[in-house]
Amino acid sequence: MKSIKFFLAITAMTMLIGSCDKIKDFGDTNVNPGVTPTPSTAALLTNVISGLGGFASNTTGALYAQHISETQYTEVSLYALPKSDFDGIYAASLYDLQNIININTDATTKTQGSVTKFGSNNNQIAIARILKAYTFWTITDRWGDIPYSEAFKGNGNLTPKYDKQEDN
Repeated sequence: MKSIKFFLAITAMTMLIGSCDKIKDFGDTNVNPGVTPTPSTAALLTNVISGLGGFASNTTGALYAQHISETQYTEVSLYALPKSDFDGIYAASLYDLQNIININTDATTKTQGSVTKFGSNNNQIAIARILKAYTFWTITDRWGDIPYSEAFKGNGNLTPKYDKQEDN
């Protein structure tokens, strides 16, 4: 009985392996049609600009000093510490700004019509650098030392070194 199961297993494996002509060729099976290979720099910039208001409208300090008060949700007024870190800023705004710079400096993408129709490459790079500087200034004022020199290098480093605030 065991030899019959073993024979059937070997036969099935042989037929399975022998039936594939090109194991590596799956065509466009893993291509996501909802993702663009070159994102629109205008959309990236719009996303960053829409989030800039959050930097200026943080009221936590005024609540702690009791310059203003909460009436319905009083957790922050009672010194509850909300999750406050800069991971989301790196993953959203700063990542989008770095993508604008990368797209406009890469020789293969900077001449594409979807990039150049939103202004010259140099203007897009300048706007992205100004907004990056503003964002870094805001988060260093809020958190002090941050990853700066090793951020967005694309080397897969998940623990970049923290640079001194004076050096940024």
